[in-house]
Amino acid sequence: MKFAMIYFVVFLSLGVVLLPQNTDGSPTSGTKPLPKECNIVNDTFVDCRHKDLRTIPTGFPATVETLLLSYNSIRVITNESFHGLVNLVTLELHHNSISKLRSVFFKDQEKLRYLSLHHNQIGKLPNDVFEHVQGLEVLDLSYMNNGFTSLPVALTGLLNLRVLDFSSNRLQSAGFTPDATFPALQELHLGKNQIKSLQNADFKALLDCKLSFLDMTENQVVDIESGVFHPIASVAELDFSKGLDPVAIPALSEAISDQLVNTLYLKEIDLGTQDIDKFKDLRNSTLEKLDISFNNITTLNSEFWGLSNVTSLIIQSSLVTTIGATAFSGLHLVETVDLSSNQIATVRDGMFSALSNTNLKTLYLNNSKINNISASDGFRGLSKLLYLKLSNNKIKQNFVGEEFKGLDSLEVLDLGVNTNISLSPDAFRFLQSLQTLYLKLANIKNITVVPSPFDKLSGLKNLDLSNNNMAALHVDTFSSLGNLGTMYLQHNNLYNMWNETIHVPFLKSLRRLKYLNLCYNGFQNIPNNSLSNLPELKALLLCHNKISHLQDNIIDDLPLTTLDLGHNQINLINQTLLEPVLGTLKALTVSGNPFSCGCDLQWFREWLDVTKVHINDNSHMICSSPPDMRGKLIIDFHPETLNCDHRLPLYTWILIGVGSCMVFVTVALAVKFRFHINYCFNLVNARRRKYQRIKGEDLPFLYDAFVSFSHKDEEWVDNELVRHLEGDSGLRLCLHKRDFILGRKILDSIIEAVDSSRFTLCILSANYLDSHWCKMEREFAMANLIDRDVLIIIALGEIPEKKITKYYKLHKLMMKRTYLTWPMEPGVQRNDFWVKLKTVLRAPELRINNNDVI
Repeated sequence: MKFAMIYFVVFLSLGVVLLPQNTDGSPTSGTKPLPKECNIVNDTFVDCRHKDLRTIPTGFPATVETLLLSYNSIRVITNESFHGLVNLVTLELHHNSISKLRSVFFKDQEKLRYLSLHHNQIGKLPNDVFEHVQGLEVLDLSYMNNGFTSLPVALTGLLNLRVLDFSSNRLQSAGFTPDATFPALQELHLGKNQIKSLQNADFKALLDCKLSFLDMTENQVVDIESGVFHPIASVAELDFSKGLDPVAIPALSEAISDQLVNTLYLKEIDLGTQDIDKFKDLRNSTLEKLDISFNNITTLNSEFWGLSNVTSLIIQSSLVTTIGATAFSGLHLVETVDLSSNQIATVRDGMFSALSNTNLKTLYLNNSKINNISASDGFRGLSKLLYLKLSNNKIKQNFVGEEFKGLDSLEVLDLGVNTNISLSPDAFRFLQSLQTLYLKLANIKNITVVPSPFDKLSGLKNLDLSNNNMAALHVDTFSSLGNLGTMYLQHNNLYNMWNETIHVPFLKSLRRLKYLNLCYNGFQNIPNNSLSNLPELKALLLCHNKISHLQDNIIDDLPLTTLDLGHNQINLINQTLLEPVLGTLKALTVSGNPFSCGCDLQWFREWLDVTKVHINDNSHMICSSPPDMRGKLIIDFHPETLNCDHRLPLYTWILIGVGSCMVFVTVALAVKFRFHINYCFNLVNARRRKYQRIKGEDLPFLYDAFVSFSHKDEEWVDNELVRHLEGDSGLRLCLHKRDFILGRKILDSIIEAVDSSRFTLCILSANYLDSHWCKMEREFAMANLIDRDVLIIIALGEIPEKKITKYYKLHKLMMKRTYLTWPMEPGVQRNDFWVKLKTVLRAPELRINNNDVI
């Protein structure tokens, strides 16, 4: 990772620790208001990117540490633009149209460490422009439309500079001014310029520097003096890709032959077969990695002789067709050779013999048009090789085992995505150390040979046989894979292995299997006990099959954490199926099935509301039946509306029919609730008398409103409702704790309070719906709707729709009447709320008498 990115993340992180803010996103009191054009993250971080700004806004607080002004149209910086920003650490001004910089612009920014100015119009810098910001660690002046023709004197004095980027300008030379010195520099980017020559004095300013990266890409270097890199202590990565003429390779080789250079990139420099021979001068270098990819190297012979320290050789996409027997001679310490994306038709006998007895551990031959591997000594001598990648080739071959002879230590073999591979019983007999085998998309039709090709792979842990259209496996195909942990068998045609009449127990020996993918196989049935020998299985994927039903005990005793049953024909998930694995299950996928949303699905639907298991893709869990539910989401299915538990015990009906008990209960209730019966009698008389007020019609109400609320919402009532209605507006409210008479029955007090108040305010919340007494208050208020418009509903907080629907009368009333909703955020909406409520409470009561509205 480049240091520029590291420093950017570090400085950016300084500004993202959230500090207290007001609810509208503005800074807390005591901070200076920010310009409206910008977004505040907190007091130290301001983001003004992509705001189409023409000038730099003012008014930033002195606490700002990170200021992002990039991707705008800023042309001019003034003396006051950053005045007072004494804590600024990170400043982004890239992708603007700035053409001039002056030292006075940054006079207050002694703490500035990161300055990004790329993609502007700057072509010259005053010598003192950075005199106030000499603590800079990252400076990006790349991609200037006007372009720098030489490295400016202004850089002198930036002793803490770690990353300097002058890419994509018009530099003619890599040389710094004589007085410049950058002892801390770690990254220098000079790519995409017009540098043709590197002189001995160019990097004197980097004396004893330990560079992690020196970028010379996309230049026109044709001449390199032998001592040009001498001042630099070491270079981890030196990149001349697309920036070096092949004629300069000998000079480059000589220049770094006795230098501490770890990695050299020479990609896409039109390097030919003859030019590789010019690396002979690198024989004394410390080079560990050489990348000459994307060149025109058709033949490899002994060009790398003497590169004894190289551990990684990369020759990707270079048109290599022929590899000589001595091609890699001298690479005694090489561990990785990457020959991917070339044109090697055949792995011939002895092709890699020069790598015998080396430390080679990784060999990439993928995407190289290989169609055949020699059946004798193709990989002879590679006894330490751990990883061999042969995927994405054109191999059409029956492997008999000799092809991999000598690969005694191989742990990973990738043969995936090839034309047509078939396996004999001895295919992998020399690969007894193999742990991972990829055979996906290898056009393997069946594996029915006996003994199995995998018999010698007792240590195999990962096997990928996916996407092969295999139709058959022998019962003992995997019998020797007792240590297998991961198996990919998706996208095959193994449905005939498991059906209603046939059960081939091909998984019987995989007792350490933890991950099994059987998706896209056309299974209609998973036979009983087919998974019973997998005691460590944690992930089971059966998606995209045709399974309509799973045996209730099919996954019993499996420690599953992941179960994928998506896109099958399952219409019901039983409690008996999932309950055995609920203790371990973390992720479940059942989307894409045709669920029958009836009473049989009640357990699963209710379980979805309470489970902590992650349900994948629940937006595709859709009902297919009954007709009135077709196409609806399962989450919108509410079994309680179906009255699934409608059956009642017979003795209940007998008791209801016992007349003597009913008389006794009726008399007892009449005595106990005589007040309520009298109240209902009055309501009946109200209807008979055309909704006239029966008693005390002309008497004034004692209260403007009775407040019905849950005690859990008492704080809101006291602090908001009472303060605004009684304190500010002179209205009188009836409250339980204040106006109910001590010692009197609560029910009697509720009835009197509702009847003696012009209105009843229902403070509706989740707590309110759960309160027994609130229910009683609501019922009496709704009863008074018969003779006057008495009920006002205030919704306090979000209430789930499904919870309101349980209260039929209330839900029906809310569907017909307008109600007030308490705004969660302060502001204009709350003011409108109080205006509307006070207007209703102050309006004359509408009474109905003799069909006339007064």
